[in-house]
Amino acid sequence: MIHIAGSIRVNDVEGAKAAIEELTTASRAEAGCVEYSLSFDLLEANLVWINERWESMEALGAHAQSAHYKAWSGKAGELGISDSDVRLYTEEPTKL
Repeated sequence: MIHIAGSIRVNDVEGAKAAIEELTTASRAEAGCVEYSLSFDLLEANLVWINERWESMEALGAHAQSAHYKAWSGKAGELGISDSDVRLYTEEPTKL
């Protein structure tokens, strides 16, 4: 299992909301996507938390090549994305 977790900041909060909705909807429909969530922090309006889980590196690689992910990446400048702190972890799923 591959886990992507972290945060970014955006200057254009309203534009980011629309772009995140499109990205999330398409990403959740991808083969190998277990969980996909980008959410705004309740106390810091421009802080976005990222949480993704993928079945494999191959599924994550296909996601990175998808049209909707490339469209999201292409909007980084106009949305004012900064302070990116996103990390990849490999994990063995264990229920608590």
